[in-house]
Amino acid sequence: MYTEFFGLSEVPFSIAPDPAYLFLSDRHREALAHLTFGFNDTGGFVLLTGEVGTGKTTVCRCLLEQLPENTRTAFILNPALDAQELLAAICDELHLPYDAHQDTIKVLFDRLRDHLLERHEAGENTVLIIDEAQHLRPEVLEQLRLLTNLETNKKKLLKVILIGQPELQELLRQRELRQLAQRITARYHLLPLTRDEVIQYVQHRLKVAGCQRPVFTRSALNKLHKLSGGVPRLINLLCDRSMLAAYAAQQWQVDGKLLKAASREVQGLVEDTSQSNSWLWQGISGLAACVAAVILIWQLWPMPKPEPVVAEALPESDWLAVAQQSRNLPDGFRELAAIWGVNESRSDCQSLRRYGLQCLWSQQPINRLAVLDHPALLKLQDEQGMQFYAVLTHVQGDKVKLHMAGQQLETNMDWLLSHYQGSSVLVWQPPQGYQGNIGTNASASQIQWLETQLSFLQGQPPRVLKRYDAQLAERIRWFQLSQNLEPDGIAGDQTLIQLNAQMGDVPLQLSQEL
Repeated sequence: MYTEFFGLSEVPFSIAPDPAYLFLSDRHREALAHLTFGFNDTGGFVLLTGEVGTGKTTVCRCLLEQLPENTRTAFILNPALDAQELLAAICDELHLPYDAHQDTIKVLFDRLRDHLLERHEAGENTVLIIDEAQHLRPEVLEQLRLLTNLETNKKKLLKVILIGQPELQELLRQRELRQLAQRITARYHLLPLTRDEVIQYVQHRLKVAGCQRPVFTRSALNKLHKLSGGVPRLINLLCDRSMLAAYAAQQWQVDGKLLKAASREVQGLVEDTSQSNSWLWQGISGLAACVAAVILIWQLWPMPKPEPVVAEALPESDWLAVAQQSRNLPDGFRELAAIWGVNESRSDCQSLRRYGLQCLWSQQPINRLAVLDHPALLKLQDEQGMQFYAVLTHVQGDKVKLHMAGQQLETNMDWLLSHYQGSSVLVWQPPQGYQGNIGTNASASQIQWLETQLSFLQGQPPRVLKRYDAQLAERIRWFQLSQNLEPDGIAGDQTLIQLNAQMGDVPLQLSQEL
C-alpha cells in the first residue's frame, strides 16, 4: 500500500524469510563461526539458542550454504514427536522407505544406521537439523544421542544441530540428559541486535527494496531499538506498521512519535478514538483490517519487555524508598542478566555460562567502568549505612542512569560517587572456549577470532591464522594503548571486554545517548 509513496519496489519489512534481504550482524557472524567450528569437530551435537525472532534460522541457513557438496541434510521443523515418530521423520527427510504401520523403533534405527554407513562409505556426510528443539522430550533426545553413537574411528556418522529458544538450555541441564550435554561441541546463545546494528539492519532492508532516501529519522531509529529490544522480527513488524502510518498521514518520514503510536497499535493498545485528528482515521479504507492483521501476527510472538518507568530528579526520600527494594544482591543480578536477554528466576554467574556469558567482579572506580562501556551492578550505601544494589546503564558527562527495583532512575555523578562502595560486577561475552587470556597457548579458533576483530577495527583484511604470532601481538598492543590498557600483547578479560564494546557486542552501552 505504501511502496509507491516511498518509492519502493516492494515491501521491505516482511516477516517472511527472503534471501535477498539477508543481513548478518557481527553477532550472527560470530554465531556462524562458532557453529562452523563445532560442525568441523568430531563431536555429535551443535547447539544454537536465542529468543524468538533473533535470527537463529538465518544463521542456520547460512551454515547450510557453507556445507560441503558431499553433505546431505535432514530438516525437522516439528519436533513435537515421540521417539518412533522422530526416527520415521528422519527417514522421510532422507528418502528412506519404511512401513509406517509395522516398523518398530529398532527397525527404523537399524535402517538409519545402515544408511549412514552407506553414505559414509560413499564419502558423504549427513546432518540432522532440528528447529524449535525446546519441544523435544527427554526420551526423544536420548534416542538422538543413541543415533550419534554411530561412528568410525575418526568421526561421528551423524551430526545433529539443535536450534531452539532459551528453554532448550534448561532442558539439556536435566540429569538424565547429561551424556548428551557432554557431546555438544559448540554452543552459542544469539543475543538481539545492538542499537547500531538495528540502524544498519533497517537501512539495509530499505536499500534492497529500492529506497533512495532516509525514511526513518535518527530519533525514530533510536526509539525502534528500545521498542523492539533489537529483535529482527519485531523490528520488521514495527517498521512496516509505522511506514503504513506515515503513508496514512502523508508524512514523508517516520519520526519517533509515529513509531511509538505504531507500537501501541500493534500491541493492541488503541488510543482514544474520540481524537478526530488521529492519523489512524485519516483517509484510508481498509486500514482497520490491516491493524487487525498485524495484531494477530503480533500475538504469535512474545511481547518485548516493557520499558521501565523513568523517574527524573527524584527527591532523596524517593531514592530511599527504591533503595529499600534493592537490598538483595540476587535481585540486582537478575536485572543485570535481563539486559543480556537472560530471564531466569535464578540468575547467577554460573547460570550465565550456559549462555556463553561470563562475569567480571572488580573493585574499580566509576570512570574505569565507564571506559569498559558495559552495564554493571554496583554495590551502594545509603545515608543510614545500609547496602543496596543498582545497575549502572548510562554515563554521559555528569549525568548517570541507574536501574533498580524495576525502575530507571536518573541522577548525577556526585550522588553516585558519594554512595558507591567500590565493588561491581559486569557481564560480558567471551569468545567460544575462552578460559582466560588469548596468547601463545590459545586455540586456533580463538586466535582467528581475535585476528578478525582487530583487523576490522584497523580497517584491514584479516589473515588466516592458526598460531599466535608477533603481528597479532603488535595489534593487541596497538588496541591496548588506544584503550589506556597495559600494552602486554596478551588479550585478557579487560582487553576483550573493551574490544567487545568497540565492536558493539554489548546489548546496552554506557556511552549510548540518554
